Amino acid sequence: MGFGVGVAIADSPEGPFVCESEPIKGINGIDPCVLLASDGNAYIFWGNGRCAKLKDNMKELADDTPKEKVKWGEREFEMYGVNCLKGLPNRQAEGPFAFEYNGNYYLTYPYVRENMP
Repeated sequence: MGFGVGVAIADSPEGPFVCESEPIKGINGIDPCVLLASDGNAYIFWGNGRCAKLKDNMKELADDTPKEKVKWGEREFEMYGVNCLKGLPNRQAEGPFAFEYNGNYYLTYPYVRENMP
């Protein structure tokens, strides 16, 4: 058992919201951020620097979501989505925030330096 991302639905931004009975399958993380991109798709980002496209219902990952095996210590996991932070500093904390501005996509996230003075 791990972390999950739940979905609540309403007819207006003020609610009332109704919770879906199950979290989004395939996401083992916290601190989601959803980007409605100008390409017409919705993308979800979550802790550990993962991201994936959502289906139109925004309650499921797209059918073509990639999977990869990831090692954490002695354990190996199959994780869905793409590692958006590959090659960047890896001391990432949760809380990604993605946005689009002037035709460019941006992803911000907390970073914890190893050797703080």
